[in-house]
Amino acid sequence: MQDNLALDQVTNAQPYKRANLVKVSILGSQFLLMFSAFNSAQNLIALLYEQSGLGSLGISSLWVLYLVYAFGTLFSNNICSRVSPKYTLFFSGLMYSIYLSSGILVSWCYDNNQQTTGVCSKASIYTYVLFGAALCGLGASTLWVAQGQYIQAISTISSRGMFFGIFWALFQSSQILGNVLGLVLVSISSFTYFVVMTIVCLAGAVSFIFLPNAYDEEQQKEEVKGITEKMRQIWVLFKSRKMRPLLPYFVFNGAILAFYTGFLFKLIKQSLPGESDNEIAKKSAYVFIVLGVFENVGAFISGFLSDRANRYLIATGSTLIVEIALVLSIICYYQESYALCFVTAALWGMSDCIVNNMCNIITTTLFPDQIEGFSIKALLQSLTVTIVMLISVYVESQIVFILIIAAIEIITNVSTSKLGVKGEK
Repeated sequence: MQDNLALDQVTNAQPYKRANLVKVSILGSQFLLMFSAFNSAQNLIALLYEQSGLGSLGISSLWVLYLVYAFGTLFSNNICSRVSPKYTLFFSGLMYSIYLSSGILVSWCYDNNQQTTGVCSKASIYTYVLFGAALCGLGASTLWVAQGQYIQAISTISSRGMFFGIFWALFQSSQILGNVLGLVLVSISSFTYFVVMTIVCLAGAVSFIFLPNAYDEEQQKEEVKGITEKMRQIWVLFKSRKMRPLLPYFVFNGAILAFYTGFLFKLIKQSLPGESDNEIAKKSAYVFIVLGVFENVGAFISGFLSDRANRYLIATGSTLIVEIALVLSIICYYQESYALCFVTAALWGMSDCIVNNMCNIITTTLFPDQIEGFSIKALLQSLTVTIVMLISVYVESQIVFILIIAAIEIITNVSTSKLGVKGEK
């Protein structure tokens, strides 16, 4: 009788699992569409704005974006508890579209040599770009908490690695699709690039309205609490013994993102002396396509192994991949080798996705049904990106920048070895 009951439970669970696999695939495809635009722009915006005569405005806008992102995570948990994930994702996506649209103004003014008066004055351009970046940061703070909340609602602890793996494989395909599309569009003009990417990003945002509800979404909703209480819950979780070893891993996640967003293009540019701006932009896109391919490799590796092997050992192993990437980055810096940029990008791409995926999987394993964990991850990731990007702008020696990432890697390697230790509370 008990065997028959267990068989019935497994049989009944299969349709739910299949339905939820469809849901996570839809979510991943929607992120693929929206981030095909955003990730491509994030990779190239520093270069394109510099070529438009705006100096470090591109990196500065990303700095503002991640600073506001960090601030927004203190309140995003409260918002996500009150609003359905799909509507949170929709409004967050609109803010991403506003940020990309600022590139339309920048490129139009540059192409028409009107960077002195009216909407094309530097004051107007800086205001629009930085305001758009701030809005995008607010959107990011709710988007990534809602994403984790949705996947947690439709998966179990035993299947979480597979679900997050599927999502990240689809999401990171945006690095491939976005950079292939960017390669074509940049060769036409920066204006065309930003117009098309803004439309693509907006289409992705609108698609979230059609995201199916999680089947147990109502059960997942918490009793709505005030902002002060939510922040208190985040602080309690933040300082807990169980969370402490995971905090450096979140910081590490942000350091990787900051490196390939704000520094990799400098390695590429340095390896192409004498090349025209257009050629540098196109050859940068080739390198970021390789980065995207290996983001997918990282997604499949981490998704497959995390449900079959020790998740904490996988997290520790991911720091060693970054160690190799750092060594190659130093060699690439001194050798000024364009070919080596591809190998470096491949390792950074693989490590980025493995670390990102493991952050989510371990968070939901250690703290099931606590979306405060996603807020803490987003807070530390965004703060790290903000600080590291600021360093990349104001520290002239790029080797110092690489050594800072190396120091974070060493601390994280030691810390992740403490994850999952018995007796921790």
